[in-house]
Amino acid sequence: MAHKLPSLDALKYFESTARHLSFTLAAEELYLSQSAVSQKIRLLEDQLGYPLFYRMTRRLVLTRKGGNLLPVVIKALNDIETTLSNLDSDTESQHIKIHATPSLTSNWLLPRLSDFNEKTSEIDIDLNVDVNAAPFVEGENQISLVHSCDGNLPGKSHLLFPDYIYPVATRECIQKFNIYNVSALKSVPLLHDSMNIGQLHTNWDNWFSKRNLKNLNTGKSLQFNQASLILSAAAEGHGVGLVRHVVAAPLIKEGKIVPLFNDVEENGGIYFSCSEANYQSSEVQLFYRWVTKMAKDYVKDYAFKNLKMFQAYDKLKPIELVK
Repeated sequence: MAHKLPSLDALKYFESTARHLSFTLAAEELYLSQSAVSQKIRLLEDQLGYPLFYRMTRRLVLTRKGGNLLPVVIKALNDIETTLSNLDSDTESQHIKIHATPSLTSNWLLPRLSDFNEKTSEIDIDLNVDVNAAPFVEGENQISLVHSCDGNLPGKSHLLFPDYIYPVATRECIQKFNIYNVSALKSVPLLHDSMNIGQLHTNWDNWFSKRNLKNLNTGKSLQFNQASLILSAAAEGHGVGLVRHVVAAPLIKEGKIVPLFNDVEENGGIYFSCSEANYQSSEVQLFYRWVTKMAKDYVKDYAFKNLKMFQAYDKLKPIELVK
C-alpha cells in the first residue's frame, strides 16, 4: 500500500535532527523548542509506521530505515532549494521584436505603446524602425506592422485597418494660394516624398496621372525622406502634402490641417504580420490581441465621418474640381 507522503516541513525536521543527531540542536536551527521538534518527529514516525531514531541517553542514533531515508531526503530538499533559487535569479524575460516603418511608428504605434507596456510589463519590446521590411528569423517573437496594397504578406497576416491617401494643407495656405481647385496646385509648393521605395511612399506624379491631370508643374516643391516630415511641413504651412490617413488623422482632428478637394483614395491598409511558427507564442498572442483592439479604437475615433474631414474646408469656399 502506498504511503501518504509526509509534509515538506516534517521532512525538514527529520533532516535537521538526523544531521545533528540532537533534538536540541535541530530546535536551535529551526527556531523551535526542543519539545516541539521531538513531537514533530514522533508524529512523522507514527505516520510512516516505524521509528527513525533510537532515543539513547543524551544522544540519538538513526535506525536502519532512518539511515536509508536520510540521503534521499537531503537530495530532495537540496534539489528543491536549488530549483527555487534558480527560478528567483532567472533574469530571462519575455520579449517581442516589432518592425515598423518610421512614420507608422512615430505617428501611430508610439502614442499607443505605453498602454501595452502598462498592461504587460513583463514583456520586453525591441522596436526595429526601418523603411525596408525585415525577414522573419526562426525562433524570434518577431512582428511586423506593415502597409500592404493587397495583403499578400509572408507568414500569418491580419488587416488592422484600411489606409487612404489625400492632399492636405493649412487653412492659411489654402487662402494664401487660393487652393479651391486642383488647377491651383500649379502655383503652390508641393511637398514630395523623396524616398521612392516601399509601399508607404506617396507620389504626386502618380496622383495626377490617376486623375488624368496634365500640365501641372510638380517641380516647384520641397523634398523629404520621411512621411512624417511631409506632414510636419504641411502643418507649418510650407505647401500641400500628399499624405496618408494613418499619419494625418490626428492633425486633421486637431484642425491643424485640412484635406483638399473632397478627394480620398483608398490605398491598401496596415497589417499585422508574423511567422506561422511564432504566431501561437504567448507574447505574440498578447500583442496581437492588444494591437487589434487599438486598431478598432483608431477606426472608431478617426473615421472620416467622425472627423468631419471636409467640413472646415467646405466652409472656406465652395469646391470646384477642375481638371
